[in-house]
Amino acid sequence: MDEKQEILQKRLAELPADVREAIVSTNVSEKIRAIGQRNSLHIDQLGDLEDETLLVMLGFADSSEFGDALQKTLRVEEPLARQLAQEINNEVFASIRESMQNFAQRRASEAPAQETPEKPAPTAPPALPAVEHMLTEPTISTSTPLKSTPPPAPSQGEAYKADPYREPLA
Repeated sequence: MDEKQEILQKRLAELPADVREAIVSTNVSEKIRAIGQRNSLHIDQLGDLEDETLLVMLGFADSSEFGDALQKTLRVEEPLARQLAQEINNEVFASIRESMQNFAQRRASEAPAQETPEKPAPTAPPALPAVEHMLTEPTISTSTPLKSTPPPAPSQGEAYKADPYREPLA
């Protein structure tokens, strides 16, 4: 098994069962694709949108930087990146956030009961970096502007033109 796959399997094993099921379910993938299609994304952008969303769900990317990551990865304008992030937050992350809050509460309530004076306390696995933020903050704030970074210019000095062979999904 390749190193990346091992890391993904390890991270999935750390998550609660309902969050794991949400991540691997086709329902989440269908929601992400529907959001991309509603916003006229190309098929390659749909794949990137799904990848960025899964990175946040697994805790590999910070949810507070989700809008900026979408703008950079999908090479879209700030308003579209903000809209995509808001829709993903409302339709996908909301159910995960509730599950993660429940998981954190269960874990906190079970921790004192497991400790005994005779045995040293078990060491907890390292916390997921973005999980704490997901528990307390919405994915994107409508009051904070995204960092405006222009897409990279083509190497020949020409302005970027959309590929005429790439069509948005209807």
